[in-house]
Amino acid sequence: MIVILGATGRIGSRILEKLLPNHKVTAVARKDIPPHPNLTTKSFDDLDSVLSEATVVVSCLGHVPSVNMLFEPLFVTEINKKIGEHPSNFRFIQLNSGGVDNPHGGDSRPFMDRLIIGSIGWLTPFRDSIQSANYISTLKKEWCCVRPVNFIEGEGEYEVFEHATKSVFSGAAAKMGSIADFMSKLATDDVLWNKWKFKMPMLYDK
Repeated sequence: MIVILGATGRIGSRILEKLLPNHKVTAVARKDIPPHPNLTTKSFDDLDSVLSEATVVVSCLGHVPSVNMLFEPLFVTEINKKIGEHPSNFRFIQLNSGGVDNPHGGDSRPFMDRLIIGSIGWLTPFRDSIQSANYISTLKKEWCCVRPVNFIEGEGEYEVFEHATKSVFSGAAAKMGSIADFMSKLATDDVLWNKWKFKMPMLYDK
C-alpha cells in the first residue's frame, strides 16, 4: 500500500492523480478528497496504524505560506521522526527543497546562493526543511529526499542530479507535474528506486 502524506497539497495531489489509476493509495490529509475505488482516506490521528500497512510512504508535507507560518512548530521534522522510528519496513520518499544542502556533502553552490540561503535559514519553513533533511539522512530505513528547485506550474521534461548543479536564484525551476512524475515513479519503479535510495536528488527542468 502506498501512503501519501499531504495528498491535497500542490505536489501531493498531483502524485495522487498519477498513482490512483493503477495503485491502491491511502491519503493522509486534513481536507476532503473526492472518492475513488483505489483510494482510502485517513486522518493524522490514524498515522501509526497506516504506517503499519505501508509499503511506500510519500511525504509532501510543508508549510502553507502565511505570516503565521513563521511561528509554526517544525511539524515536518516531527512527522519525519514518527515515520523514521516506526518499526515497519517501507520506502520513505520525502519532498524537500532545492535550497537545502545534502548533509553528506557534495553540493557545489555559487557564493550568492550560499549567502542568501544562509540569511533565511532562521525562517521556520526553511529551518524545518533543513532539519527534516538532516534527520532523514541518518535513517537505516530506505529513503530518498527529493529536492526540486522553485516549483512552477506545468509538466515537461526534467533532469535529475545527485548534487546541486545550478544556482537556485538563476531562473532554474522544476514544474510541479514533473516533480510528481519523478516521485510517483520512485514509489513504483524498483529500478529507479534502487538508483536513488539513500540519496537527495536535485530536480530541474530541462
